Amino acid sequence: MKNEKLNIVICGGGRTGHLSAVLFKQRPNVKVSLLTENLLLVKHFQKNGGEIKAIRPEGSILTARPDVVSCQVEETLKDADMVIITVPAHIRPDLLKKIAPHLPSHKTVFVGAIPGFCGYWLAEKVLNQRPNVVIWGMKDVPHIASLLRRIDQNGRCKKSPLYCLSST
Repeated sequence: MKNEKLNIVICGGGRTGHLSAVLFKQRPNVKVSLLTENLLLVKHFQKNGGEIKAIRPEGSILTARPDVVSCQVEETLKDADMVIITVPAHIRPDLLKKIAPHLPSHKTVFVGAIPGFCGYWLAEKVLNQRPNVVIWGMKDVPHIASLLRRIDQNGRCKKSPLYCLSST
């Protein structure tokens, strides 16, 4: 697999999915696809040339261009090596049922969630007929994607930029 790209599909375009896409695109030989049901998000990425950003704590900006941002399940998942589910727990059962038939069957596919608890155990039920699928999960979202809010001098809530932890 030296010259092949690792094909990562991130399901969910919220804060955790957004930041995961930015961080994975910092690595060479990684193809990142963002699968979302939010058509407005897909149009936004297309309008802005596909660039997404994350601001590091010291103020530097990481930018990335996911290879694919789409609502099309079959096309997005067809060559997946790893699927990372970042949608809320109550959406996962339906998402798993939707993606299961479109996962590659000719190779090992790692399907996991961030965070890995809150109903992700249902993956075993949905994916039990797929012996090539390895199910995994992270215990918590390690505060890699938090939108900070601060109160100004007039008592109004202001949003701060997206911050992430550095891997260096």
